[in-house]
Amino acid sequence: MRKFAQMMIPHHEGAVAMAEAARERAEHDEIKELAEAIIAAQEREIEIMRPHAGGQHHSP
Repeated sequence: MRKFAQMMIPHHEGAVAMAEAARERAEHDEIKELAEAIIAAQEREIEIMRPHAGGQHHSP
């Protein structure tokens, strides 16, 4: 899980950056709402993966 999390965090951070750009530039509310949902989901997943990436999470 550690290597997976280490690789996925930058991937998710890239998704957040793209969604932030889309939110700022979008002309349609549907795209802005989608971007907000992507940002929220990706940030939530990043927070879950951070302990795993650092080796701080141990399974029972």
